[in-house]
Order: sequence, then structure tokens, then C-alpha cells
Amino acid sequence: MMRELGDKSFVMASLHGLGDLELDSENLAAASERYRESLSLALELDTPNVVLLTQAGLASVAAASGDLTRAGHLWAAVETMERLRGLRILPFERERYERTLDPHVSDPAFVAGLAEGKEVTQADALHEALAPG
Repeated sequence: MMRELGDKSFVMASLHGLGDLELDSENLAAASERYRESLSLALELDTPNVVLLTQAGLASVAAASGDLTRAGHLWAAVETMERLRGLRILPFERERYERTLDPHVSDPAFVAGLAEGKEVTQADALHEALAPG
């Protein structure tokens, strides 16, 4: 209904919230789709904090799906955006994503992805985040 009314900010936030719920329920395909929809709107509306949150969600989806290189790339984008933009994921939100990522932080594929992800531009990181994973 909010889409029909044109309230893109509400839709963006709702899609992100639905992505979090799907991640918590381990419905990874649906979580990925919701996060990518929210990310598209966040970019359109220039809402950096939601860009940050959706990239964190997508990193978690990648980790939970076993794509640890992609998870590392996307988490590197989160860390870079936090550093460059002075943004920070709130602790209660960060815990959700780190709960999924923490078991993999020493895995060679995640470590390599994290290192590679620190070398890409923000535009390239966003392109990867928007691509189905």
C-alpha cells in the first residue's frame, strides 16, 4: 500500500526490516531480495545509513549461504563506509549481522574477501551488493 502511495522512505525502511526478519528466519533468498530492494531505494533517496545496513545484511546472507568471499567483500564495504562517512551501525543492529559473520571471520575465504573488498571502490562494492548473490 505504501508503494502505491509513493512513500519511498517508508518502503525502504520496511524492506530492510523484512530483510532482517528473513535473515533471522534463515530464509536467505527472501532476505537477499528484500535487502537489495531496500538498497536500491536507499541509493535513490541518498540514505547512507540504510545503504550501510543493507550491505551488512547482504554480507550476512552471503556468509550464511557459504559464499564467504562475497561476505568478506561486502563486510569490507561496510567497514570502509563506516570509516569514510563517520557512520556506525548501532550495537543492537550490528549484533544481528555479526552473529552470522563471527563464525567465519578466520576462514581463509572470508579473510581474502575482506582484504580484496578493501581495495575496491564504493561504486564497485555497491554494484556487487545489488547483484543477486
